[in-house]
Amino acid sequence: MNKQEMFKALEEILMLEEGILKEDSVLADFEDWDSLAFLSLMTLFDTKLQMNITSDQIASLKTVSDILKLAKID
Repeated sequence: MNKQEMFKALEEILMLEEGILKEDSVLADFEDWDSLAFLSLMTLFDTKLQMNITSDQIASLKTVSDILKLAKID
């Protein structure tokens, strides 16, 4: 998964129009950054990146850049 694919997936999870997210976007600023988004993100990491992430890791995410770092996407 590349950066563009991750942005598209995150915009779908957060129910945003394409192009809204930036690397410095603060996740808590989005209404749909909630427990359902957490589960969707965990599933995305599991299915697309073959990475298991914990709820603690998700809770520590503050920005889109944090997600990219966790996913090891440059």
